This record gives sequence, C-alpha cells and structure tokens, in this order.
Amino acid sequence: MTRRCTVVDLTEEEVKAIASLRRLAKKWPQSLELFGWSGELHVLKHIPGDMHRIGGTSVSQQRQKSVATISGIHCDGGDPSSDEVVQKGDEEE
Repeated sequence: MTRRCTVVDLTEEEVKAIASLRRLAKKWPQSLELFGWSGELHVLKHIPGDMHRIGGTSVSQQRQKSVATISGIHCDGGDPSSDEVVQKGDEEE
C-alpha cells in the first residue's frame, strides 16, 4: 500500500517512519538538537556557558556538544538549492 503526498508516492513503511519522527518531535527535549554533519546525524546538547557582560547586559555564552551519533539515517547538513527540493509534501490523501 502506498500513500500519495503532493510530490511523490510514499510506501506504508515511509509513512510510518515520518509519523514516528513526528511523535518523537512532540516529546523531544529542548536541550537537544539534531545536526547533519558529514552525512551522519548527530545529537547535540546545549550546555550553558559562562555569563558575560556586553554593553551592560548579562549574556550567557551557550555551547553545544555532540553527545551521540545516529547511524542508518541519511542526512545532509546543508540547505538544498531550489531545484533539489521541489516541495515538502506533508499532505496525505
């Protein structure tokens, strides 16, 4: 069984994978971030840094640390050109 989005046909397995990511996004901690780095998917953790004063304002210098690498999910860390991605098809029929 396939489902059709606005641009391409998706297999049932692909539809389930996307739904799984959407469920995960609802409970994903704000302290973690996904990052595509050299074709691998990394999980970064936001680490509060030292407080600095800039122009009389206290500013926290936040850092990020790669805490995990997720293998098996192809990713690209760059922005695609307009001809590489036609449309993000979220709609199902």
